[in-house]
Amino acid sequence: MLSKFKIDVILNFRANSAELLTSSLVELNKLLAQLSTALILVF
Repeated sequence: MLSKFKIDVILNFRANSAELLTSSLVELNKLLAQLSTALILVF
């Protein structure tokens, strides 16, 4: 019982961190796109 619970927690944690990582990468890409657009406008 306890070990199954532990496995569930670990799997949930991994899924959540993967999701977090993906959304962070998406946000980072948005920022980079905005930055490059700004640089193009400046130069």
